[in-house]
Amino acid sequence: MSSFWRKVGIWVTNCFHSLSYAAVHSESCLPPIPPLLNFIQAKYALRITGTHPFCNPASARLPPNPPIHWSPSPPDRTSHFRNRKGIHLPRKWYSTSKTSALTYLPVDKVLSRLMPLMCRKSLMPRYYKAALPPGIDSPNLGEDDLTPNQALEFLHSTLDAEWTDLYKGASYKYPIPSKPHTFMRLGKFQASRIHQMRSGKSYLAAQPTHYQQDQPTLCPACESEEETFEHAALNCPAREHARQTHCPDLSSISHDSPLWTSFELVQQFSRYISHTRVNFPLKK
Repeated sequence: MSSFWRKVGIWVTNCFHSLSYAAVHSESCLPPIPPLLNFIQAKYALRITGTHPFCNPASARLPPNPPIHWSPSPPDRTSHFRNRKGIHLPRKWYSTSKTSALTYLPVDKVLSRLMPLMCRKSLMPRYYKAALPPGIDSPNLGEDDLTPNQALEFLHSTLDAEWTDLYKGASYKYPIPSKPHTFMRLGKFQASRIHQMRSGKSYLAAQPTHYQQDQPTLCPACESEEETFEHAALNCPAREHARQTHCPDLSSISHDSPLWTSFELVQQFSRYISHTRVNFPLKK
């Protein structure tokens, strides 16, 4: 599944297959499968525990001691088949599976994803998005309760931390994105020129793929320095006139450059790339 997810990222960015996993996931804004599954399960568990059992049947089937205080309390759970053997009540919400066969509700296993939140504060957010039945009031949040937004921010930060730990020491230096890149609003061909140069595998002479390791790395336009992303975008003297014409305000391509947040600057940079044919496929 991870290999398929990587191919999806390569299709989105039109990058080379020799690209690292870290660069593919960050450029395509597709988190890796393991931390993404943890985030989705924790978010689902947060929604279930934050909904009153009178409004959601899944909340009514939670274990007897979930990390939330209901008011009023749901009725005691009873077995629907008293005379049949093999009927087990759900395990505690923080329990782990000891056998390969599940003998309890899947939601019990999902709720274990909330353990990091329980280590942070003692109570979960008592937040009911669905309208409560008439005559039932929603309790107010206490001072020690996590609000839904605080809990969701914590889950996002956990996703980023797990994503970062997954690819420690990677050569890709741009930070993990929290939303799609601004330049992804361009056409796919123009956006892929930028994806490739940011990732470090492109048609630039100093960013060769595995099949171009023996090629010279000097810039073919000026033949004075290696053709890196920074050189082609900022320092190449042969492209100075085009740079001053199309993107005179461009001064940096680092991760905190305004180029990556301003669509106007992105459009200017795209026109510069098209005019100078930077990172265009080589003619055979």
